[in-house]
Amino acid sequence: MEITKIIEKFNKFFKKKKIEEVNIVDYNELEKFDKELAKELIDDPEDVIKAAELSVEKTVRFKNIPNKVSLKDITCKDLEKFVCVEGKLRGAEKIKPYLIHAKFECPSCGNIINRIQFNRLEEPTRCSCGRRGRFRVISTEFIDSQILTILESGVMPNKIKTEILLKSDLCSLEYLNISENPKIAMVNGILRANPELTITGRKKKGFDFSIDVNYIEVRDDGI
Repeated sequence: MEITKIIEKFNKFFKKKKIEEVNIVDYNELEKFDKELAKELIDDPEDVIKAAELSVEKTVRFKNIPNKVSLKDITCKDLEKFVCVEGKLRGAEKIKPYLIHAKFECPSCGNIINRIQFNRLEEPTRCSCGRRGRFRVISTEFIDSQILTILESGVMPNKIKTEILLKSDLCSLEYLNISENPKIAMVNGILRANPELTITGRKKKGFDFSIDVNYIEVRDDGI
């Protein structure tokens, strides 16, 4: 589905709703409104979430996602899909900056080039004037980010785990005390494949799954 068509559909969906700084959309309500759009959210969440946020010019998060997957059952067929997982939260890192946008200037013609970033500064490959490389960075934009580990509940919980990435308003200093106050989380997000890193931060040869979180519900573990 084309991005312009998705935006048009969300314009109609949000038409009679009060727009907040963060808008929580119930998947069941979206499915009643448009089954094709709801299915597209599961299959192509990156573009659909982007279209929803362009429609209201605010953050949009989705709850009650039906595509629930056990951590032990995640495979490559789930990559880049919108998934829901549940488990125990452990190992929260401190809040760090996450690079989302950079603006470059071409030294040859002065052209300004905007590039979306994914926490790693990547220059444009070429300017419209023909210049290649060595562009000047003139501005960057960061948001808060925080990495947590979610563990499979039940059998061998410590052996099946996945990193989850929280951004912006989802980050919380309270997660730093997670070892003292255990929590269970229901997480909705996009399943990614990221390079595995050594303790020193160097890349290993393999990849591992992670979840780019869109929505999270947390409750006490009760153990």
